[in-house]
Amino acid sequence: MATGTPSVSAPVIPFTGWNRLESRPRQQQFDQVLEARIYDPLWMLGRQWQMGEFTGKDAGSGILAKVQLDYMQISGIAKYTQPPVSYTQDDLPMEPIVERINYSFSIKERVLLAKKWYFFLKKDVAPSLVNTYISLFNSSPATLEIDTTPPIATSSDLDTLNGAQIFSNTNLVNFLAAISISGVNLDGAILYSVLNDPAWNTNLGSLFGTSLPAGSGTDLLTAVSDFVAWVKSTYTLPDVSQENWYPDDLEYKFDAYWPVDTSNQLKLTAQNYHQGHFDWSAFEQDINTFPIASSAAKVTKAIQLMVGQTGFPGMPCSRWWEFENGAINFCNLDGNPTDMAKIIMTQFALLYQDDWFVLPYTVPVGSYAEVLGIVVTDVFGVNTFVANYPVNNYSYTTGFSEDNDWKSWRWLDISKADTLSSTADPINTHSPAGSFPLLPVVSNIQESDPIESVLFIRDEVSDMVWGIEKIVPDNLGKGWDGYQRSKLYGDYLMQLRGSLPESPNPPDPNAKISFELISTTIPENWIPFIPIHLPLTNRYTHFQRGAMPRILDKYANSLIRPVTSILNYGLTGTTYTPYYIHEEKIPRAGAILETYFKRTRWYNGQTVLWVGRKKITGRGEGASGLTYDKVIDI
Repeated sequence: MATGTPSVSAPVIPFTGWNRLESRPRQQQFDQVLEARIYDPLWMLGRQWQMGEFTGKDAGSGILAKVQLDYMQISGIAKYTQPPVSYTQDDLPMEPIVERINYSFSIKERVLLAKKWYFFLKKDVAPSLVNTYISLFNSSPATLEIDTTPPIATSSDLDTLNGAQIFSNTNLVNFLAAISISGVNLDGAILYSVLNDPAWNTNLGSLFGTSLPAGSGTDLLTAVSDFVAWVKSTYTLPDVSQENWYPDDLEYKFDAYWPVDTSNQLKLTAQNYHQGHFDWSAFEQDINTFPIASSAAKVTKAIQLMVGQTGFPGMPCSRWWEFENGAINFCNLDGNPTDMAKIIMTQFALLYQDDWFVLPYTVPVGSYAEVLGIVVTDVFGVNTFVANYPVNNYSYTTGFSEDNDWKSWRWLDISKADTLSSTADPINTHSPAGSFPLLPVVSNIQESDPIESVLFIRDEVSDMVWGIEKIVPDNLGKGWDGYQRSKLYGDYLMQLRGSLPESPNPPDPNAKISFELISTTIPENWIPFIPIHLPLTNRYTHFQRGAMPRILDKYANSLIRPVTSILNYGLTGTTYTPYYIHEEKIPRAGAILETYFKRTRWYNGQTVLWVGRKKITGRGEGASGLTYDKVIDI
């Protein structure tokens, strides 16, 4: 016998075994395979016994379920961190309450409001007093203050700049000509603001500085009430203190309240809403600093119903001979080894699709519901209690609830604010886990073409942000191209006075260079935002609205101001308020902020119209090409 160590070790072949049988066709035709023939039934039964398939298990399918659920009806909506205002979903959906902004009426709408006021006067007031009231209300302060006389070359700079706002728009000029023919000189927007003042009901005549005609009273108050109600119902205008738009965040912020009992209410807050449609995912439960009493309380309801199996399009059938839907081909899934999420989700859908059931439980719109528990009765008559999953945080060792939020995977669940705890806020000891708000919102909203559109871009070269007014109001209730408006405005100013002649002192022909103080012309619809430090900090910044100078021949220099209500925040009236935007609200990709007319129909058949805003992601960085002092080689 030879001894010694072999030079090459023999390979070790692992043992491989299978514990299930699968069909393995060896022919091109699959007819016999699909027939699933059984040649030896006794062998098949013996094999099943060998594999333990006859071992009894308590695996009955659910057939009945008894569900107990608590729900609360929404009771109020509030401006962020402000006391709530009573709200009933039968009146309006939540979107008009949350999204509505104080709309600046166009000139055309001001005239239409005035005509509507004439309609209510003729409807509610005695015929002998109609003309008297029309003459009274046509006086100040409700006069349509629009100078229909175009400026001339000798007009002052201020009159010329203001007049060009109107007369550079041909369509607006034609509309004003039609107004002068009809004889309407009443500003319906000013009239609405006056009549909407509570002082109107107590001191009628002092608003106009004159006494009312004899016999006036109830009939006039009826016309006023009808007119104000019509404007509010048509435009769904908010009170000034209830507007939920925050200009510095470019987003909506608001709170919603549900009654826990007759003494306290539960608060859900939304701080980053700008998508144009919101649902439960926009909320988180926060501390309620306004424990206001409510007339309603939570409702507890238990029902028993049959269990239904959950399905989805293309789900594999559980029965062997059942034909499956061929609309979805799972065999065509292209999953790479790194697509772990796709692989896991596909395996979960194909292997465990029979393990999910649905219980149709009806709750009212506007409710905040929590499932307290489910008792499932299977086909064997065994009752199984299924608790709300936050109960799993209970520790049988220590006997109290543990904070295992980091261990749990949750879906369709309301988050908790960082400041919310049972010790800091005894009112909100109710955990949001396992609760779900069925919000009174609509799924289909009609939107007009944008009446305002502003593109925010980051200009890293000039180290600033530009707010580009791509669409501006045309004072006729629609949007107007911002570039076209700025060009027509500048052309009108230049045509009115012309340009200066050539400089009487031409440059020295022997000069080698030319120096220009401002060498770039920025369109008037580009509004600059300058980064500045927050007070008492040297790191955190936000953007402050600035102004480019308007430098025209034969005009004194003036500042270019924004036209849209998105950017002219703080510029209306006689006072000036600086406007800041938080830096993180304008990402590197930029942002597009647009204003729309929105319209929908509520479940009671009411048609609702309001003006709201929506923000979407921008299109990347931009560059204005702005340069200041520049030396040119001539």
